[in-house]
Amino acid sequence: MDEIKKAEDLLNQKKYRQAADILDIIIAKGGGDRAFYLKGVTALKLKNYDLAQEYFLKAIKLSDRAEYRQVKGMSHFEVFQLEEALEEFKKAIDLDKRDVTPYFFIAMSYMFLDDPRGEEYLKTAKKMDGKKTRQLLKNFYATFIKDDPKASQGVKKKIIDMISGI
Repeated sequence: MDEIKKAEDLLNQKKYRQAADILDIIIAKGGGDRAFYLKGVTALKLKNYDLAQEYFLKAIKLSDRAEYRQVKGMSHFEVFQLEEALEEFKKAIDLDKRDVTPYFFIAMSYMFLDDPRGEEYLKTAKKMDGKKTRQLLKNFYATFIKDDPKASQGVKKKIIDMISGI
């Protein structure tokens, strides 16, 4: 089995440390953009955000792909570095305008910044793929909002209303 495929399978099985070990070997042999990207994903899953950023940057230097920019944006988003996240999501759109996910996360970033520009991005995401946008919104709510004691009832209601409106 291809070593990259093996690392991807381990990531899908949530065996992050084992995937990291295989990726370290691949990178030591010269790696490539995909190995650096997957190492960044592994670091992100292990909540090592600085290391994730380092590996995403290495992957992007080798091959500037929308997928890499999008996940790099997610690593900023998870630690509420929203301006940095917005920059990466917008670069992802520049590289691939057909993927609804960066539009969605731009909308969410703007929502946290209390910036009305988010509404337009959410409308665009909804228009592009309403079903996927609704699912992203549900996942977003469950992951970031539902059980967060810092999330106000107003934010929770706003997201529930958004889900209902799609």
